[in-house]
Amino acid sequence: MRYPSGDHAEPRGFTLQQIKTQRLNLRLARRDDATALAEVRSKNHAELWPWFHQEMGTTAEEASPDWQRQRLTRDIDAFNRRQRLPYIIWQQTQLIGRIDVIPHWHEARFRLAYWVSNTHQAKGYGSEAVTAVTQMAFRALGAQRVTTGHAAPNRASAALARRLGFQPYGRQPNACLLPDGSRVDGLGYERRDPERLPEVGVRWR
Repeated sequence: MRYPSGDHAEPRGFTLQQIKTQRLNLRLARRDDATALAEVRSKNHAELWPWFHQEMGTTAEEASPDWQRQRLTRDIDAFNRRQRLPYIIWQQTQLIGRIDVIPHWHEARFRLAYWVSNTHQAKGYGSEAVTAVTQMAFRALGAQRVTTGHAAPNRASAALARRLGFQPYGRQPNACLLPDGSRVDGLGYERRDPERLPEVGVRWR
């Protein structure tokens, strides 16, 4: 698949609204997710804050459906502009996390950023969601590379990336700012094909 030049050029016919696996439903963010998102984000504020503090609100803001609705409105606009593909992760009727695909269309590269609620960790849901989106990126979007990254102290993200066969490709000194103002290295991981990913029964539309 050939991509036109420009950061926001995407394949013709791009309509990927939903990704399903054996246990999960990943669908594009909607404004009516605001109440469920507020509940989960507020309960997970302390766990998410070290790694996402630069884009997060206060505990009170994250707990507000109105505040979340404003964020979701911006997410939907970013999707319409093909700047970000924000998927909310559902396990049956429970919102359990989110995974964003940040496309670099001109490179056919897709960067992943994700979190899973602490009450649903250690159950394989994070691995399942990342596997599904990685397969989708290669097989539906023609990715040449799928990447992810994290602050060096974030051991959980490192373990997930390595478990799914992402290979380290870079270390950027002092790239990540922690809430206390200190800086730590940023680590990058990549995959160049979907081979040997776990089977999760992924399908998309």
